[in-house]
Amino acid sequence: MGADGRPAGHPQGSALYKQRAGIIEPVFAQLFNRLGRHLNYRGDRTDLELHLWAASHNLLKAIGARQRTAVPAPA
Repeated sequence: MGADGRPAGHPQGSALYKQRAGIIEPVFAQLFNRLGRHLNYRGDRTDLELHLWAASHNLLKAIGARQRTAVPAPA
């Protein structure tokens, strides 16, 4: 079974997996580029650390987007 509950190899399941590669994989690449592949915690704390990574990633993206769209103050 695939993650969507359909049998593996199902055409719609394959299409969803292709979409995932374009949506999710770049986020992991950016996180690994910024933070590396090493997790500092094990066990229950791993989820917390991954959530912190994701929050910092989203925050940095929001700051960057705001800076790109900011209108310069009149001189």
